[in-house]
Amino acid sequence: MPKPLEPTLDAMPNPFLRYFAATRPAFLSVTFVGCLLGLAAAAHSGITLGPALATATLFFALMAHAGANVINDYYDALSGCDDANTERQFPFTGGSRFIQNGVLSLRATGIFGYALLAAVVPAGAMARPTEPSFRRISASTVGRPRESQTRRPTTAAMVAAAVMIPPRSTLGCDGV
Repeated sequence: MPKPLEPTLDAMPNPFLRYFAATRPAFLSVTFVGCLLGLAAAAHSGITLGPALATATLFFALMAHAGANVINDYYDALSGCDDANTERQFPFTGGSRFIQNGVLSLRATGIFGYALLAAVVPAGAMARPTEPSFRRISASTVGRPRESQTRRPTTAAMVAAAVMIPPRSTLGCDGV
């Protein structure tokens, strides 16, 4: 089986194709299948989902995954991890190689990645509940919200989480 070819600017003269391929569409299939399974499980559980909501769910999940892929390439290029990965198994390690091969600039990749992630913001507005559903609360909690609906992370928990995350400069190229 021939090795997959690394991307080059000559092979992708169409800008739309270049940006689409930078999202690593082959790997987006994982999110696509996961969303379909989640939607099927919700429907099987009796949750009514209209086609518009199901389509929006799938669209925004794919957009978030695509944005994460592009941002990952951007930060791996900034840190030098992709350049250091000389014994890579393309396309599984070493990033998409779009930046290293001159298909997209570092700046264009960063802007595109953040634009994809920003496009997911409307999903948060759509997912926000408009009113509490008291019909789903058991008889023992009628009139009271569940504990999980009232708990919020405390400042101490947020500070502890921030302290436990190592600074970016201490992470190696493999993320550890």
